Amino acid sequence: MRYWSSQIASSFPDQKLIEPLAQLLTDKASDLRYAVIVALAEINDMRVLDVIKNAQKQEEETEVIELIEEIMSNLEI
Repeated sequence: MRYWSSQIASSFPDQKLIEPLAQLLTDKASDLRYAVIVALAEINDMRVLDVIKNAQKQEEETEVIELIEEIMSNLEI
């Protein structure tokens, strides 16, 4: 349920979703964290960069780390 909600959130980006999505970044499931990062990246708000930077510090899954690095390089333009 949370995974699909994150997928849907990426199609309907809204600043109200930043906090709820950020809370999911501590979930055990790396596919959920991946989907959350994708959804956050769609939200046009500078707070997203801070949330993603904090997630990067805690992330251990290579695929998620690579996604974070790619998104951060795009957001920091």
